[in-house]
Amino acid sequence: MENVQTMIDAKALTGTLMTMTAATGSWLDVAEPIVTMTVTILVGGATLWYTIERALKLRKERKDK
Repeated sequence: MENVQTMIDAKALTGTLMTMTAATGSWLDVAEPIVTMTVTILVGGATLWYTIERALKLRKERKDK
């Protein structure tokens, strides 16, 4: 009887691992565009912020002359 339980556990473990592997792959397919969009928005926002700060600094320097 103990042999049967070990075999069932191995099959359950194998099935669980296969399901987890498939779920991980599909999760990455979903997460990649979201991460890409998030990073793009953050980098774009930081670039916009820097550009505005730089433009304001240059404008202030021009007015001070």
